[in-house]
This record gives sequence, C-alpha cells and structure tokens, in this order.
Amino acid sequence: MTEMTERVWGIDLGTTYSCIARLDEFGRPAVVNNLDGDPTTPSVVYFPGPGQVPVVGKEAKRQLFVEPDAVCQLVKREMGNRDWHFDARGDQLTAADVAAHILKSLALSAHQATGEDVHKVVITVPAYFGQVERDMTAQAGAIAGLEVLGIINEPVAAALSYRFALEAPTDETVLVYDLGGGTFDTTVVKLTGDAIEVIATDGNHRLGGVDWDECLTVELARRFREANPEAGNPLDDPIGAVELRGRAEDLKRSLSTRDTLTELVQAGAARATVTITRQEFEDITRHLLEETIQLTHAVIDEAAEKGSQRIDRVLLVGGSSLMPAVPRRLNEEFGWTPELRNPNLAVALGAAWFAAHQQVIDIVGTAGVDPAKIKDAAETLGITPQRVRDLVKTKITNVCSRGFGIKVLRPEYIDDVHAGRMDEDDERCNRVDHLVKRNDKLPLTTTGKYATSADNQRQIHLVVYEQGGADLSDRMSDNNFVVDGHFDLPDGLPEGAPLQVAFALAENGTLTVTLSRPGDDKTLVLTHDVSSALTPDEVATKTREFHALYRAS
Repeated sequence: MTEMTERVWGIDLGTTYSCIARLDEFGRPAVVNNLDGDPTTPSVVYFPGPGQVPVVGKEAKRQLFVEPDAVCQLVKREMGNRDWHFDARGDQLTAADVAAHILKSLALSAHQATGEDVHKVVITVPAYFGQVERDMTAQAGAIAGLEVLGIINEPVAAALSYRFALEAPTDETVLVYDLGGGTFDTTVVKLTGDAIEVIATDGNHRLGGVDWDECLTVELARRFREANPEAGNPLDDPIGAVELRGRAEDLKRSLSTRDTLTELVQAGAARATVTITRQEFEDITRHLLEETIQLTHAVIDEAAEKGSQRIDRVLLVGGSSLMPAVPRRLNEEFGWTPELRNPNLAVALGAAWFAAHQQVIDIVGTAGVDPAKIKDAAETLGITPQRVRDLVKTKITNVCSRGFGIKVLRPEYIDDVHAGRMDEDDERCNRVDHLVKRNDKLPLTTTGKYATSADNQRQIHLVVYEQGGADLSDRMSDNNFVVDGHFDLPDGLPEGAPLQVAFALAENGTLTVTLSRPGDDKTLVLTHDVSSALTPDEVATKTREFHALYRAS
C-alpha cells in the first residue's frame, strides 16, 4: 500500500480487554488475533524495570500474582484524571502513558499477524466521555506513534457493526446497552438507510464487570471468615487478594452457564469450601444492575423528549452483558427482548467500519460520485463499489456528551467582590453558566449575552468549564476546567456594557469559544482540541522517550 492508501485500523481500547480490527481480504470487518491467538488482549500492563519494555496482556495479568505493585490495570477509568499517576518503579506515568503501551502492543501484534504496519487508527471511547478523557485517549495514541484519525463513541461503533451486517438496512431506533468490564453506557441511536444519529446517551465510567467481581470477592472472603473465625482476612494479603479476585472473575463467568459452583478459598493454613448459586450472586450484585436500569430509564426518557418514543431493537454489547440477569432484568423492566450480537467484539468491528468510512471519504470525497475514485476505494479496501457508495452516503450524527459553560459572577456577590469584602476567586461568588447541554446535537453553535460587572472594567477573564458529573450543576467544584484567556477592554465602559460569548462544537469534538463586544472588531478566541490536554512539545517529548524505549529493546 502507498502512503495515500494506507489502511486505517479500528481499536477498541477497553477497560479490561482491548482489540484491534480491520477490513479483511473479503471486505468484511475482522478482529486480528494477538500473538496468544486470542481476539482480545487484557488491558493490563506490567513494568519489569527501568529501560525494559512493559509487558501487556495475559503475561502482565499473571504478574499480578508475583508483583502486584508493578502491574497497572483499569487505566481507562483514569482517563481524563490529570491528578492520577501510576508509580512504575519510581517513574510517574499518566493514564495516557500507560494506555500508550496497550495501543502499541495491539499495533505490534497486528503487524506480526498480517505483515502490515499499523499507523492510522480510530479509537473507541464511551459515549459519555468528556473532552479531557477524549483528549487523553488521543494523546495515548500519539505517544504510541499512531496517527489518530478519529475518536468514535462505542455505541456508535456497535450500531455501525449491526447496521452493516444487515443485508437490507431498515429504519429503526436502537438502544445500545453496553456493559463492559469497567464502564457502562446506554445510548439511543436512530438508524436509517443512510444515517446513524445518536439521540441521547448516558452512563458511568466507573461501573462495569469488575464491580461484579469485587462484590463476589468480598462475599467469598466473608464466607471464608465465617468458616474460619480465627483466621485472617484473605483480602489483607496483596497476593492472596489478587488470587481471590481472579477466582471471583472466573466464578462470575461460569455462573452465566451454571446454577451452582463450589470454590476453595484459603488464607495461610486455613481453607474453606464455599458454594455460590447464581441466585446468590445476582442478589449481592442487584444494586449494580439496578444502576444500569436507572441510567437506561434516564436515556429513554430523554430520547422520548426529543421525539424518539419507540425502541425497536435492543443490542447488548460488552462481555458483562452475557450475565443472564441482564437481558432478564431489561425484559422485566421494559418488556424488551435484547439481542446479543458479538458482545465482546462488536465495538472493534464497528470501529473497523468507521475506519473504512474515514478512508473512503478521504479517497472519494463526501459527494462520492466519481466512478474512478469509487473503483480506487473499492480496490484499496477490498470491498465492492456498492459498499463504497454505502459508506460514503452514511452520515453519522453525534451528540455532546457533557455540558460546557463559562465562569460568571453571581449577581448577589458583585458588590462584595468590588468592595474587596470577598475574593473574586471565592467559589461562593461564582457559578458556571452552561451554554451547551449534554445530548445537544453536534455540530452546534450557540451564543450567550453577558455584560461588564463594574464601571471602567479593564479586562475579562474568560474561563471555560465542562460538566463534571452526571447531572448539570452550576457549582464550580462540580465542573472541570477546560481552557481560559484574557480579553482587554477600552477605557470608560460603564457597568452593564454588553458582551457576547459564542460556543462552537464541531463533530470531531473541537470546541471553539469566542468572546466579543458589539461594535468592536476585537475578539478573544479560545480553542480546545484533541491535542490540548498536553502541549505539543510534551507529547513530542513523551513520544521520543516511548520509541527510544522500544528501539533499545
């Protein structure tokens, strides 16, 4: 392949398992097995020592039993957390640094399996990931030496996988219930012959199969202590705790197909034989499942407010959706009959379709009417000309996963601030005024009218925030800082002089905020895109260090 026609790959960067996919020689999306022969790779990284390439996958997971402090897992839950670091034998790594090793491992495995270089990729993220989480995901790809052409929401990827698997796509509204190893989201998607439109989405990036594992781990430890009141808690020993959690994970999976299982639990010289039924497991984890039901209620209510009052099909995605309680509870609550369609691989397969979509658009253009270009794209991707036309005409419409707003003074505190009785940075004096709301359709442009707060005010400090939690709140501490800038004002402006703030959020997630004063050509433009969580220089430095490590190995 030439540089112009280099393949674009789709990567499902999961909390507990990750995988990589592409279109195969028959033009169908296919996951590329790793070097262990498995379609998915544990998202676990072991750091053997300074100057040594980290180990990713099964072997890293095994090292949990030997050196748990040198093994990092569930890093996806820390995406966007600028304060989180993993201590890799004294080296403080960000979530992007750790995730880069997972992405590099997937790329190297795919190269060895296919002989093709993996350079251009799209990466999936939960639909409710905010700007900073998406930034950090893209930066992980950059550090790993990948060109990230797009960040695609996981439910959109699942919907793509489903839609393109149909011989004759029909118009329907689909709910994607995605319960993975570490995250959950639920999304209403409208599918038509030539469009995929996200209507509403919600979720929790700290709710997933590992939480079911933890409940079962605690229950096993509790029953062990009941049988051995004089023995210690097996969870107090780091190695013993890792072993027990591993057994709980296996037990959880087995209870999806069996009603009763017996497990041996031991700590030191003490041991206990513990019998767990599927019903008991479902009872101790019921609160977790109910949280997914509440989030699903919220998303279908919001979709209904937007005119999508009927759900035609429910797709179960994510390995944890294989638990029998999931479809049964959805049927009890909503009357649905959910469908399991490649729950572990659907997101990666959809990412491969989206990668092909991006590549086709690059070759053919959005009009897609040039027969020569259509033929070129078909030959490049190994698909039929008709499939190229299908990809070109498919329009993907997304929604904003979080609200955005600006910091403003609360009117009741303006006099106290100007009199010096309160500091202007005191959180009590300020609030976030959200101009963009969660589930607003992208792309979007919206404006807000504001005013100066004092006579002869000389400067505006414009501070942009993103909604931090599930619910919109104007409290400063409930929102995350995004970007800021200063706007100088001319002399002599009275209090109440008009100002205007415009928000523009592109389909690719790039946010542009513009502050202007009517009648004045001067503007302040703040842009936040997928390279802003770290500076370009910081990314370049990390990338050099990353590749020096791999070259030296």
